[in-house]
Amino acid sequence: MSKNEGLNTNNDKKQDFSEELAKIDSLKRKVLFSCLKGGGEYNSKITGFSHMLKQKYPDHQKYIFYHKLIGSSPPSDSTKLDFPDSDSIYGFLQGLFLELEKTKLEKNIKDDDIEKDRKETVELLRGSYPNYFNEENLIREGDKWCVIRFGKCLPIPEWIKETEDDISYHSADDKKDRYR
Repeated sequence: MSKNEGLNTNNDKKQDFSEELAKIDSLKRKVLFSCLKGGGEYNSKITGFSHMLKQKYPDHQKYIFYHKLIGSSPPSDSTKLDFPDSDSIYGFLQGLFLELEKTKLEKNIKDDDIEKDRKETVELLRGSYPNYFNEENLIREGDKWCVIRFGKCLPIPEWIKETEDDISYHSADDKKDRYR
């Protein structure tokens, strides 16, 4: 299957490429929106690919899709639509879009795992320390959960130790009060 499937790539004569231009514009917008939603490094990949084409093809200015890729207007003597085979801009953008969507999907899966871990952590702490744990104070620091206590972000084991020390201290005070 060709990367240019569905495109008229007759590069030999000047013709109306409006349908192909609409497809490349649509695909470039999809890539851009995918990047804006956390998909990846759009500009560096576009820039790298355009530099490669510029070095490999001395007549790169005659390719209409090259100008679409870099965001410029093609000169009036542009007679070619897209580069051949593995250098196809349309194919490059399709591949980039699929890569970005895969990255987003993996990120969503990771986010789902983090949320599941958060719920389990909340249940454990709420069950063990019902009068001391407030779910709103649980935050993620890097790859660890922390609990905010007196303005400090404490890793859970440290928070548990301080909480148990408080429980012991208050229990001792209660015993003193009972026997007075």
